[in-house]
Amino acid sequence: MVKNYPSFIVDAFTTQSFAGNPAAVCLIPQKLQDEEYLKISSEFNLSETAFPVPIGPLDFKQSSQFSLRWFTPKTEVPLCGHATLATSHVLFNEIGNVNEEIKFDTQSGVLIVKRGDLGNVEMDFPEYDLTSMKFNDTPNPLHGILSEFEAPSFLLNVIKCAVPAEMSIESVVYSSKSKKLIIVVDPETTKFELESVKIDSSKMLELHDGSFVRGLAITFCPSNPSSQGFKDPSNEPYDYVCRYFAPWVGIDEDPATGSAQCVMGPFWSIMLGKHELYALQAFPGRGAQFRIKLRDDRVVLNGPSNKKDEEYLKIASELNVSETAFPVPIGTSDYKTCSQFSLRWFTPTSEVPLCGHATLATSHVLFNEIGNSNKELKFETQTGILVVRRDESGNVELNLPEYDLTSIKFHHTTNPLHGIFSEFKAPHFLFDIVKCIVPTEMTIEACVYAAKPRVLVVVVDPLTTKFELEAVKIDVAKILQIQNNGFLQGIALTLRPKNALIQGFTDSSDEPFDYACRYFAPWVGINEDPATGHAQCAMGPFWSKITGKRELYALQAFPTRGGLFRLKFQDGRVILNGPSVTVLRGEITLDEPTFY
Repeated sequence: MVKNYPSFIVDAFTTQSFAGNPAAVCLIPQKLQDEEYLKISSEFNLSETAFPVPIGPLDFKQSSQFSLRWFTPKTEVPLCGHATLATSHVLFNEIGNVNEEIKFDTQSGVLIVKRGDLGNVEMDFPEYDLTSMKFNDTPNPLHGILSEFEAPSFLLNVIKCAVPAEMSIESVVYSSKSKKLIIVVDPETTKFELESVKIDSSKMLELHDGSFVRGLAITFCPSNPSSQGFKDPSNEPYDYVCRYFAPWVGIDEDPATGSAQCVMGPFWSIMLGKHELYALQAFPGRGAQFRIKLRDDRVVLNGPSNKKDEEYLKIASELNVSETAFPVPIGTSDYKTCSQFSLRWFTPTSEVPLCGHATLATSHVLFNEIGNSNKELKFETQTGILVVRRDESGNVELNLPEYDLTSIKFHHTTNPLHGIFSEFKAPHFLFDIVKCIVPTEMTIEACVYAAKPRVLVVVVDPLTTKFELEAVKIDVAKILQIQNNGFLQGIALTLRPKNALIQGFTDSSDEPFDYACRYFAPWVGINEDPATGHAQCAMGPFWSKITGKRELYALQAFPTRGGLFRLKFQDGRVILNGPSVTVLRGEITLDEPTFY
């Protein structure tokens, strides 16, 4: 007889959907044969599928102790952090398990998970042993810090399949119990360079059968997290970053690997002298964050998790505008009286970490359509707390983060921003992308990059007219063909007009604009955005530094539409003020929506 059992897919170690590491969790109350577990895992085809089973007479909602096993599509694994987090998320948040603490009996011993702050889960894992590796006559930089042994003859060739020739190797560490190899690389490596690494998994499997190494991590402690791109959306730097590859267990790359942090966390704790660490696993296009504490030979991992957000994406795709906003009241269901909301933004193809104009639109609806009674609203977002206020004229004032900026130097050219901003050498593909956007007759003055939103700001000739700026047409197909490895999510063209009146850059009351721009983001499904608040969080600080002005007036010159921005700069924040108009009022009908 066919039976149906609840199953879930959860993104672990992230607050962002379609980020972190997805795991399947199947709530089957009886133990199955291993062949059945493998068939189910193969069907899900995720890096791991978890199978918790209650121990004793209680059900999934009441039990505080479970057996727990994890399977890849090919084999069982002895420990999996992200699938444990996913399992805990399902039990606590989907099933409503009544306990504050749950114990899992596993191959790696008893694992304890607790409810953490903000709905996160805290997991108590074993700390793995560490040994440094010595290669022939090469000096071992970890001599005297960790015990050491001579590397097997095949190992260097395996490492060469994962680490590019141009990336220097600092040291190598091995954990015999977990069979994990940790390769420490150049601390000057940028996020773009780390995300660009491509392994030769076929050759790795030819060189080694997995008896000595089952997983391999590339890691380092960034020398300058800000300029290298290793800060989270709230500007907090990571203590260390990594990527993790495990072709020997059928996983070419894992997006978020708790078991690997049980090796890297203790290593970086020794090297940095810290017992609490913040880490990024930089899987391209996703990424996962870990809070790690070292306590009594145990590794305590804390991380958030999300269910898949098909409902939001379906709605955003149906509306098919650049962004759709989803505010949810916190602590009440009443939009009219609530002063604090969670807020998420979706394009028709993906979620975005920040959207200024959709935040303005949300505030406009709450204040002017719903009649929210508060003077100030707070939105909890991926980018941190955003505060909005009504001003005296009825406009909305947004308080957004100011992005870090780095100038870009192109090969054999002089960088006009040298000494004003820090700089780095342009990736090889970047100029080809810029040429798809900037017409040959338009002079490029400088380029600036904001690593956090992955936005490139291209400064063009200050004599460019409004007609010429609005006439720019980009080659979307060619742009998307050029591989940029996630380095870019948007490009802005901008200029400070030499003579705003003659060039056409004044508003309807003849007030001149301090700068003008256009913004293109085909990588997130938006060929061009008419008004982009988060892009002003990069361009505004740039023009403030260049002009020495703390208040700016800007035009985003989308042909036939355009957006107007008033910007102020206060304590590392960008205060945006802008008008908005309601053009459509309606209701949306959902067939059996999934609320959580």
